[in-house]
This record gives sequence, C-alpha cells and structure tokens, in this order.
Amino acid sequence: MNILPFAAVGLIGTLFAVFVRKVGEEYRLLVSAVCVCSLLISLLPHLSELLSQTVSFAKLSGTSAENFTFLLKSVGIGYICQFTSDICSDAGEGAIASKIELAGRIAILAMTVPVINSLVSLIGQML
Repeated sequence: MNILPFAAVGLIGTLFAVFVRKVGEEYRLLVSAVCVCSLLISLLPHLSELLSQTVSFAKLSGTSAENFTFLLKSVGIGYICQFTSDICSDAGEGAIASKIELAGRIAILAMTVPVINSLVSLIGQML
C-alpha cells in the first residue's frame, strides 16, 4: 500500500478547505467531508485485504468465531467513533465529540460483558 496518494489527497483537500474558508465556513466543512469520504472509499480495497488476512490468522490460531467477531466489532466501533468525533471537533463541537467518544467506550465495554461472563464461568468450572 502506497501512502503517498492518500497524503497528497489529504494535503490538497486541506489547502482547498483553507481557501474556501474565506467564502464560508459551511463550504469548508463540505470540502473537508468530501475529502474524507474519498479517502475512506479509496481505503476499502485495502481493508478487504486486511480482513481476509485476519480471518486466515484467526483460523490458523484456532480461536472461535465469536472472539474474532468481538475483536472486529470493537475495532470498528473505535474507528467509527474516532472518525465522527474528529469531524465534530473540526466543526467546533468539542462537547459532542467527547460524548461520541464516551459512547464508543461504553459500547465496547458493553460488548465485553458476555466475554467476561464466559471467562468467569470457565474459571468457576476449573475450580
């Protein structure tokens, strides 16, 4: 994966957003959102490669599909919350951004409850 095209698109988008800021703040946000969406869309093929490799590693390690699904969901929640929090922060809404991050942490913590329950029951069976 070559990072240079992603960096170039990011820099060009940033420069364009700075120039458009003089016209209006809402246009700057629009340019920023278009740049971010184009970067994310261009990352999708690389994510599918990464996912297929991760699935093959999970099969080789012998872990259950439930644990693997938990891991992917946790990472996905983290990335989505970070992405939306950054957008809110860029728009000047720091309070909303911090609440999105809090919601993500709570969602990940709530997902761990079944795993912790199975771990506690396994320890109970061993004792």
